[in-house]
Parts: sequence; structure tokens; C-alpha cells
Amino acid sequence: MKELLTVIAAIFVVLGIVGALIVIADIRNGHRQKMPIMEVVWPLTALWGSWIGVLAYFRFGRQYRESVTDELMNMDMRPQTVDPIPPKDMPAMGDMKGMPEMMGTPAMQWRGVLLSALHCGAGCALADLLCEIFFIFAPVTIAGSAIAGLWTMEYILALIFGVWFQYAAMQQMRRGPVGATVKRALKADFLSLTAWQAGMYGWMALTLFVFFPGGLGRDTWTFWFMMQLAMFAGLAVSFPVNRWLILTGVKHAM
Repeated sequence: MKELLTVIAAIFVVLGIVGALIVIADIRNGHRQKMPIMEVVWPLTALWGSWIGVLAYFRFGRQYRESVTDELMNMDMRPQTVDPIPPKDMPAMGDMKGMPEMMGTPAMQWRGVLLSALHCGAGCALADLLCEIFFIFAPVTIAGSAIAGLWTMEYILALIFGVWFQYAAMQQMRRGPVGATVKRALKADFLSLTAWQAGMYGWMALTLFVFFPGGLGRDTWTFWFMMQLAMFAGLAVSFPVNRWLILTGVKHAM
């Protein structure tokens, strides 16, 4: 059983590395993203998402090139396939925060939330990867606990990367003063990033304390496979949070 898990882990991790290289090559081969920060997001997504991340790129990143806002702007030129919202369900004019993301087909809404969650998760993935590698050579402890030290450093770094990614996206959408944009980026990404890290920590806690209580070295395929699964757990927890943030107007769908 252990040998089978090792084989499965090696396949997923290797496919993640190869997938990230495929996405990078595809982007550089002419499929540039409208939002440059997504050219960082998609390879990171392929890295932790393995073949699933690569499929997501070709389905939502490479082929679907417009944001939800762009879809809405062009709606009048496309066949209308969605029934109009009944008047009784229409929000009042003073309550329009989530209107751009509430409109459109369910597929558009789902896709916009997914891309926003992946955008957030890329910062988390980059921070977690760098911290895990750093701890191989220089572990940091808090109150004598290496795990507490690692998770604290990962969260802080993930917050920095997440705000940076969100800032880059906001500046692309609408340029504004740096300080104000950073505050908006922090407001938009804090809860979604925290949710992602919470999901990831939950899975890694199960991995370290339940599945492999004897320890799991960072020099094993299984450890990095568990990290990939932890990112999926982070996505699952972060997805509904991103949806709520979008509907309340705190952040915009990607």
C-alpha cells in the first residue's frame, strides 16, 4: 500500500511540474493573458493542481479570455439565453454591490468565482512552496514548535503574495493611488486567503498527525503529493468565501 501511494504521489507531482512547464510554454507561444498576473497564476495552479490544473488552464485560461465584466459589456451583441430577472427579485438601486457578478449565466458566475479563488490560491501556493523549501535548510520554531513556526511564516508570506497579486489585478482593471489600491487589495484578499490557508492547514494537520503520525519527510514524493491535496482543500474552503466576497462587492470576479 505504501509503495502504491508513492507511485501515485510521484505521478501527480511530476505531472504538476511538467504541467507548469507546458502552461508557461503555451503562454509564451502566443497565448498571452489579458491580465499579466495570470501568467504567474496559471503555472502555479498547474504545479499544485497537476493534470487537473493543466485542464483548468486550457478550459478557463487559454480558451476563455474574457473577464465576467467583459462578458457583460458585450452581452447586447450576443444571443440572450438567460431569462430576465423577475422584477420582484431585482435588487434596489442602492443595493447594487454584487450586480456585475450576479448577472449572466450560472456558468459565468461559477467560472468567475473559480478564477478569483485560483488567483488567491496562487499567492498561497507560492508562499507555501518557498517556506517548505526554506525549512529544509533553516527551520524556525515558535514556542518550540517547528510546525507553528512554519505555518506562521507561510501565512504571513501568503498574505504578502496574495495582496501583491490582488494589487496587480486591481491596477490592471483600474489604476489608482498605490496606498488606496493596496488597502483595497488587502480588504479583498484577506478573508479568501485566510480561508485557503485554513483549508490547507486542516489537510496537513490530518497528514502529519493522523495519516503519518510517525513523520513524513520533505524528501519524499508523498509529502509533496499531500501538499498538492492540501491546495485542493484550500480551494474547497476558499471557493464559497470568494463567492460571498464577490456578491457583496468586496472583490471582483476575475
